[in-house]
Amino acid sequence: MIRKADVAVVGGGIVGLAHAWQAAVRGGSVVLFERDARACGASVRNFGMILPLGAAPGATHAMAMHSLGLWKQLALATGIWHARSGALMVAYHPDEESAMLELAASDTGRDYGCTWLTRACAAAKSPAANADGLLGGLWTPNVMVVDPREVMTRLPVWLAEQYGVHLRYGMSVRSIATPAVETELETWHAQRVIVCPGADLDALYPDILANSNLTYCKLQMMRTVAQPPDWHFGPVLLGGLSIRHYPVFRRCSTATAVARRIARDCPELDRWGIHIMVAQNGRRELIVGDSHEYASKPRWRDYRIIDELLLEQFRGIVNPPSLTIDSRWRGVYVKHPSRDWLVLSPEPSVRVVTGLGGLGMTLSLALAADVFASW
Repeated sequence: MIRKADVAVVGGGIVGLAHAWQAAVRGGSVVLFERDARACGASVRNFGMILPLGAAPGATHAMAMHSLGLWKQLALATGIWHARSGALMVAYHPDEESAMLELAASDTGRDYGCTWLTRACAAAKSPAANADGLLGGLWTPNVMVVDPREVMTRLPVWLAEQYGVHLRYGMSVRSIATPAVETELETWHAQRVIVCPGADLDALYPDILANSNLTYCKLQMMRTVAQPPDWHFGPVLLGGLSIRHYPVFRRCSTATAVARRIARDCPELDRWGIHIMVAQNGRRELIVGDSHEYASKPRWRDYRIIDELLLEQFRGIVNPPSLTIDSRWRGVYVKHPSRDWLVLSPEPSVRVVTGLGGLGMTLSLALAADVFASW
């Protein structure tokens, strides 16, 4: 028997769930396919941060801010745990302080809601930050934290209950020849199909994706045991290493001094693409990361030296009650060298959405809305 839906979404990660939600709120019937029993890719292997500070100025930052607003709506509607925590980028070197001051004083910094906090104000904003050698910090309120594991578990159920989205977990899509979407067990006919492949570029439309100039990125991350209930972590913390990672600092002339110092004094941080971020989830665990290794093919191994470097940087900016690591993991995503996302059209009624890099949580909700608005 052939079943029918207005929209078929292939991929149950955050990009796929975002498109299922946006299709459903527009009144269409939706079926969602996910080959695994639950999403297990980059969507559950990240900080859970919606972080517009990490988005490039212009259209990408505007989309990140739109997405932040949608996340607030979604979190309230679904009841998932969330924290509107803000973020503090802490400075322990004079060159980091100079770059953060320059950004805070610029029009771009004001667009991002950034303000410079003195040492005393930064310490008051984040009691968890290491006070030893702290010079101050760059504050932005426009940050929200969710727990990706909870989102990937509860959001599909809510979509099914609230909008009648048909969930097909553990079911691989073998082929798409619109309107037909073929799985090993069922055939669906859909007016429109959204393919959200994550880091799997080989299953559907492999020729198109092979020619899209996407690059794989592997990262290593870790999570501590739950911290005591009476210990207050506060906002997301970022180290000054992020200055050389985030596009918003590219317009800051003083940011080059940070990059030069790292290249000279700590080349291993550049080798593994390390910058440090720490967020606390609703279980009071601290999420710590991350590293960045790029390759044209997804062949990876994990390195103990990366974990050691991450822990060293972690201890430099946070002094939690417990440094015990509960779990370590590897995440892989794909990104484009010059674009922040790709929306490909292999057929008039099909869109392939990929290449969000490390901004999947930050951009997905607004990108999905944009895809439907322009289709």
